Amino acid sequence: SNEKTGIYLIPFSILEQARIYKDVYNHMALNVLLFLPFGLSSPFCLEKRIKHPILITICFAVVLSVSVEFLQYVLRCGYSEVDDVILNTLGAFLGTLSYLMSRVVINKGRKGRDRIG
Repeated sequence: SNEKTGIYLIPFSILEQARIYKDVYNHMALNVLLFLPFGLSSPFCLEKRIKHPILITICFAVVLSVSVEFLQYVLRCGYSEVDDVILNTLGAFLGTLSYLMSRVVINKGRKGRDRIG
């Protein structure tokens, strides 16, 4: 197979690549965006079942991302990069921030309704 494979364990090495190859920024953005919905939706699913849904969501995002990178390495399909794990985790974190903001909006809406009703 002509597919290039490898493993990069140096954090933030992707930033050096991005200076040379501008399309790397797209790769970075996609890694963040890929996990953002997970970070947003997972706490909603977990909030009534467990005590710390945000912490569990972030931890699970790390485990899921590391698993994907491990499979890429084992199956020799692309590069396994610690930066991908960092960016995926950042996406999940941004998703959980969106979750927190939505909870604030929802709670304000409920308080407003209580005053009116």
